[in-house]
Amino acid sequence: MKSKAIRDFPAPTIKTEIRAFLGLAGYYRQYIPMFSIIAAPLTDLLKGRSKKGEVTWSAEYTAAFEKLKTLLTSEPVLYAPDFTKKIRVAD
Repeated sequence: MKSKAIRDFPAPTIKTEIRAFLGLAGYYRQYIPMFSIIAAPLTDLLKGRSKKGEVTWSAEYTAAFEKLKTLLTSEPVLYAPDFTKKIRVAD
């Protein structure tokens, strides 16, 4: 996972950017307890007729966005194995 890219991800301003962030975060949802509850405020921003419209950002959305970024970049961080090294599977 690219932790620096996630930490530097700017706050979304339009629905397309929110979808992009939720898509990235959603890929790792199984590793984040209560993902749907944390992401609910951001998901609610996507409701409505407009597909690409701007959104009115508030503290609630900032809190959800920052919480997801923190959970995605804090220990343990998932990463792809280095196949040049020996891999040991524990019993």
